[in-house]
Amino acid sequence: MSAKNHQDIINGLAQIKASGAYHDFVIRCVHRSWRVHRLVICLQSDFFRKVCDGNSEEARKGEITLAESDPGIVDRMIDYLYLSDYSDVAASPKDLSPHKRRLVINALVYAIADQYAIPHL
Repeated sequence: MSAKNHQDIINGLAQIKASGAYHDFVIRCVHRSWRVHRLVICLQSDFFRKVCDGNSEEARKGEITLAESDPGIVDRMIDYLYLSDYSDVAASPKDLSPHKRRLVINALVYAIADQYAIPHL
């Protein structure tokens, strides 16, 4: 696949992520929710594959609540699933330097990748 074709796919995924078009699953966390696509999340996460493939309440309802997770980190996880990248820039905590804030964000993203079985994140 050429670099242009790869970028076209990423751009298309960015568009459906932003619009929520054709979504078939919802991820909820605290006060936020994301309309996502099982195809995208299940191909990259054993956790979401097991949730969606099973006979669980989440699979039947088409939604899951990630009550223990930070919504900002979940947002970055979903960005990665769709865009193969995420932003590690953070405005807080203010008492940390920008470099240390990035380290904290990346550590939290690493932890959520482990928690939800996303090996490439």
